[in-house]
Amino acid sequence: MRRTDRWPLCLTASPNPFAESPTISLAGGRVPTGPAQFDLFDADGRCVRSLRAQSLREPVSLAARDAGGAPLPAGVYLLRARTGGVEGVTKLIVR
Repeated sequence: MRRTDRWPLCLTASPNPFAESPTISLAGGRVPTGPAQFDLFDADGRCVRSLRAQSLREPVSLAARDAGGAPLPAGVYLLRARTGGVEGVTKLIVR
């Protein structure tokens, strides 16, 4: 994803596409300190899952499940991470 002033965090997901649980991490750059908020949006823009992490200094695993614990249907999702006043977005594909 292209770095911009609005989205200064460059996120990566591996594996992507995935069926179980990708690992989310930052792709270089300065890592903000403090807790991080992750929000997963479906193709219609609905937030299907949110989670918090202590920081982005370590990779985060994201299970392919919605907020109620049901498996996510196959499709394209956007994952937004927010921490330290900055944000980043990456596309995730569930197969």
